[in-house]
Amino acid sequence: MEANDRERSHLQYLLADFQAIKSEIARRSNLQRVVLGAYIGVYAWLFPQFLSNRASTISVAALWTSAMLALLFHERERLEITRLAGLIRNRIALEAAQIISVAPEALIPSEVRSEIANPAQPGRDAEREIRTRRYDFVFTWSLFLLVPLLTTGIFVYVRLPKILQLLRFIRMELWGSA
Repeated sequence: MEANDRERSHLQYLLADFQAIKSEIARRSNLQRVVLGAYIGVYAWLFPQFLSNRASTISVAALWTSAMLALLFHERERLEITRLAGLIRNRIALEAAQIISVAPEALIPSEVRSEIANPAQPGRDAEREIRTRRYDFVFTWSLFLLVPLLTTGIFVYVRLPKILQLLRFIRMELWGSA
């Protein structure tokens, strides 16, 4: 079936929109990598301070602040990438597929769920997707929560005698004798 000029023009606009959104997804993905690298750089800069017992409470605050800011940025970009992929899948692909009379998942297989994109191996792709989500969960929470928690734990443990001494002093000052 031959497309008329109006359909061709519409397809060109859809293709341009698709290319712009894919570029934006790539840009946001690269920003995620940069922020992740910056966070790891902050940690690499602070870690020797923690090991050599030169870290201060400001170092701990800097670690937690950088972890939370990096996590928030990373998750915000992930949500935006998901939204943009949804635009491709639910708007652009549907319209383009209707114009050229093909299924949307055949038109843009990179933007559909794995079991739809590869119906020959639906269980295997779904299993791979579940495993990927688990690794992502472990990676994210290890990097942004477990690492700062362990580092803070080391910081407190090294200073535990001083902290206990301070607590005893405060107790004596507030309640008199112990």
